[in-house]
Amino acid sequence: TIVASIPLLKLYPTRRQLWGVLGALVCLGTLMVDGLDRQIPPLDLLLAISVPLSYAITNTWIRRSLRHVPALDLSFYSLALAAIVQLPIAGGMSSDSTATTEQWWIAFGAVTFLGVAGTGLSTFLFNKLIHEQGPLFAGMVTNLVPIGALVWGLAGSRSGHPAASDRAGRSAGNGGRRAVQSRVGNGAAPTYRGFL
Repeated sequence: TIVASIPLLKLYPTRRQLWGVLGALVCLGTLMVDGLDRQIPPLDLLLAISVPLSYAITNTWIRRSLRHVPALDLSFYSLALAAIVQLPIAGGMSSDSTATTEQWWIAFGAVTFLGVAGTGLSTFLFNKLIHEQGPLFAGMVTNLVPIGALVWGLAGSRSGHPAASDRAGRSAGNGGRRAVQSRVGNGAAPTYRGFL
């Protein structure tokens, strides 16, 4: 996000923000090395790295070009566009489901709840963060996504013991996020300023 914010928004990070982002990048590298050690295909790891890159570009573009659009409207339009693209694809897929009517309603209720509470609310809050705090602050939330994935993976694993590098990567990544998102002495959110 820093690399995109400087040329597009003419905003420079504070030293604290820079150190937080660099720390998160070191943690991302640690997780990638661990993934290679576990024989995860490099293409899969590159796909994982594309997520924060996509967030960085999108967050900066939203702040630059869509600042005038309220967060709620922006969330509605983006989710509606996603539905327009994805619903025909989902409708065209065949299913040999043997679910009972009761199971179908439970699944429908779960998907509806996750769509509104999970995707809808989180998209609105994320867009609100971009508008109010800036793309770097909002982008650091993406460090929580792999941490959550690792926690869920751990909960479902048979061994129940994450590798030391996983624990270190999660802890340090969370520390980097906290450094970037921490408040300054007067309680105000940190603002961009030159760091050189």
